[in-house]
Amino acid sequence: MTGLEKGTSLLKFKSLNQFNNLVSMLDRSLVFVQGPPGTGKTFLTSRVIVDLISQGYKIGVTSNSHKAILNMLLKIVNHAEDENVVFRGAKKSSKDDTSQHFSSTLEKNLYISDVFKVDELIDGDFDLLAGTAWFFANERLNQKIDYLIIEEAGQMSLATAIAAGTCAKNLILVGDQNQLEQPIQGIHPNDSGMSVINYYLKKDENSEEIHAVVPEDKGVFLDRTHRLHPKICDFVSEAFYGSKLLPH
Repeated sequence: MTGLEKGTSLLKFKSLNQFNNLVSMLDRSLVFVQGPPGTGKTFLTSRVIVDLISQGYKIGVTSNSHKAILNMLLKIVNHAEDENVVFRGAKKSSKDDTSQHFSSTLEKNLYISDVFKVDELIDGDFDLLAGTAWFFANERLNQKIDYLIIEEAGQMSLATAIAAGTCAKNLILVGDQNQLEQPIQGIHPNDSGMSVINYYLKKDENSEEIHAVVPEDKGVFLDRTHRLHPKICDFVSEAFYGSKLLPH
């Protein structure tokens, strides 16, 4: 990161404006946003994406599931409308599977088109591209994306994330290792089959033990949940997050 010394705490970058500043410092690097349920990680990320688009950056959005991609895109479009930010986006969809189509989520959609041919996506003049990791692993996209956002990164293997990440100069991992794991797990050598989040949170290279909460110098932990009753939050916080998750 430019402007930050190695080991600098990122705790102060949890608000939207501060996180925007942090993202702008990425220089062929990555940052992890750890958000337990109800902490607003998709809310925060969608707003950061709109801000980046307004600055002229090319954005990629990916996840293991089309459902997660569609949810993020809907939040992006809603915020872009609120901020009067106009952009051209495209989602790689299957023509025959309408459940993948972003156009089915909104009555009126002026921002994101469903595109069925890879060449049209790669050759088109789009500010935002969305699709599964297999689309972004295309060698023709190598380093063409300024920021790739991996939503629900706990469900994506390290090997898959690396393949998709070749398209981008910077990565933003979004997720939580305590939520759903990879729905389908292939056989990969060494640690490459671990989720990209679990690998990132490893306590050391020779151990599979991971941090409950992302270290202060490696990412941002969203520590206030709007979804859990205080008593339930206290239990979940102590059991899974080193007592660092707080009720709103």
